[in-house]
Amino acid sequence: MFVSLVPGNSAKTLSRYTDMVDDVIRTEDEKLQHLSELARVNLKEMNFSDSILALERHFVLPPTFWEDVQAVQDSAGLAGFQGELQQLQDLRRVNHFLKLVVQTKELLQKDATKDAQFRSQFGTRWIRPQSSMLTKNSQDRLNKFTSNLKQSCR
Repeated sequence: MFVSLVPGNSAKTLSRYTDMVDDVIRTEDEKLQHLSELARVNLKEMNFSDSILALERHFVLPPTFWEDVQAVQDSAGLAGFQGELQQLQDLRRVNHFLKLVVQTKELLQKDATKDAQFRSQFGTRWIRPQSSMLTKNSQDRLNKFTSNLKQSCR
C-alpha cells in the first residue's frame, strides 16, 4: 500500500544500512564475548574470579582471604611487596655473582693443577711461568671480592 511512497533506491540503501549495522553489532558483540572470556580465564588463573563474583553478589569472603589481605596490608601493602620483590632481585644478582666466583676459583685451581702436572711431566722443559704468578692479580681480586661479599652478608 505504501510501496509507492518509498523509492526503490532508498529501500535498498536502508536495507544495506541495516545489514551493515547488524554486522557491526554482531562483530562488537563477538569481541565483547571473547574479551569477557579472556578476562574470566585470566582472573581464574590468578584465583580472583570467585572473589570478584562474591563481591558482586555481596557474599562473604572466606576468613583466610581476609587474613591474606591483612598480612599484605601489615607488610606495607603494595609498596612492601615491591620492596620484597626488589630484595629478591638483588639476591638473585648476588647469587649469580657467587656462582661466577665459584666458577672462577675452580678455573684458577684447575689451571694451577694442570701447571703442576705439566711441570712434573716435562721438568725443566716446561718454561712457562708458574700459574700462581700468572694468575696472582686475578686471585687477589677474587679474594678481595670474596671478602667483600662475606662482609656484606654479615
